[in-house]
Amino acid sequence: MLNDLTFDPDGNLFVTDSFAATIYKIPSGGGPPMVWFTDPRLAGNPLFPIGLNGIRIDKSNKKVYVSVTLDPTFNGAIYRLPMVAEPVATDLELFAPLGLTGPDGIAFGKSGKLYVAEAGMNAIKVLNPDGSVDAVYTGAALNPAGLPVPWTNPASITFNDQNGTLLVTNHASLGPYDPRLFVVFDVFVNDKGAPLH
Repeated sequence: MLNDLTFDPDGNLFVTDSFAATIYKIPSGGGPPMVWFTDPRLAGNPLFPIGLNGIRIDKSNKKVYVSVTLDPTFNGAIYRLPMVAEPVATDLELFAPLGLTGPDGIAFGKSGKLYVAEAGMNAIKVLNPDGSVDAVYTGAALNPAGLPVPWTNPASITFNDQNGTLLVTNHASLGPYDPRLFVVFDVFVNDKGAPLH
């Protein structure tokens, strides 16, 4: 299940596969995908097979960060790898263990902080460059009519640089179906997005 993607400065595309615990690399201009990295630590749990999920490259272009929503032990985490031609298992580094929070989409701010959509906690967690927690954002939020809308499994995030906010999709798919919850939140974080190359 292909999930998230990001480009490196040379135009190579990196794509996560949530069911295969694999990061593919597609050369600039297109072509067949090649396995760039795979590891059992990036696999999901058989009862909830969404493992490897979000992917971003830090602003120094030296590290690739990935989120694992639920690993085989039902824990989520953020891992990182060096940006090298062929990383090996010993290169995989645990950046932030997140337990049962269900990390999904990730995005770097210009500040160097990593923003993590935590579907299982209905929150956005902001991580400092050392992996410590800087801030946590959560709902409910007001819709244009002024009515509260709960955060329900936030999934994908991106920055709106014009006003220093983070746009957050309300996945709303892990509970009772309610189309009123399928919204995009606009959260003021006083940061801008790092370039996606």
